[in-house]
Amino acid sequence: MKQKFKTMKNHNKRERKLMRARNRDRINRNKKQQIVLAPIFIMVLITLDLNNLSPENALARLRYHILMLTGNANFPVIDPTLIQLQAIADELETAIDEAKSGDHLLIEHRNTVQTEAEDMIRSLALDIEKKSGKDLEKIHSSGFKTRKDKSPSVLPADVVMMYSTSTGTGRIKLRWKKIPNAGIYLIDSFTQNGMPIPPMPPNPGQWDTIAKSFTTTIELTDLNPGQMYYLRVYAINQVGEGNPSAIIEQRAL
Repeated sequence: MKQKFKTMKNHNKRERKLMRARNRDRINRNKKQQIVLAPIFIMVLITLDLNNLSPENALARLRYHILMLTGNANFPVIDPTLIQLQAIADELETAIDEAKSGDHLLIEHRNTVQTEAEDMIRSLALDIEKKSGKDLEKIHSSGFKTRKDKSPSVLPADVVMMYSTSTGTGRIKLRWKKIPNAGIYLIDSFTQNGMPIPPMPPNPGQWDTIAKSFTTTIELTDLNPGQMYYLRVYAINQVGEGNPSAIIEQRAL
């Protein structure tokens, strides 16, 4: 037993040494990139506001740009790619969760990953500004703010639904009140086979995001005729996600 404990202790020491070495390598690599790229990161139009972000806010910012650029016809090709952005976002989310243990090495690792994520946002901003042709609407569609815009500092308010109606075969129209600080609205859907009455409340993992909208009205199409849909809407901005609206029940024709 003593030998087994000693072996595990030595293994943990080796793992922590390896993590420190990896963190040092990443920090050194980031510093070298900053030295080379610092003069380039002078953008005329885009403002970043990355100073003093918490790890959670950095993750929210990254997720927001991923959302805004997914399927964005204005920027079909970006550098870094969506795959690279998603990978660093997933890594940062994991690092944030692990750092909650209070382990100093894990906190150091989280901070290192956050620095790398913020550098990736800077690279993305540079690429977006170059490819935008100075078109402000295109820049806004990527989730970045321009220098004359006021960046949101709080989460969006809760969405208040106004009505829903079936407008045709497999079509449902939704409308909600406009709320301040909303960058984009997301529409979640949930269905149940057999439709118990009353319906069982869905678990968080059972909701599917099926659409996004920049306005307060959307018509959902290609739905299953006769199916009852449970729908909710929430807003998201650079700070994070607001709370979802009350659930709307609507059957598709």
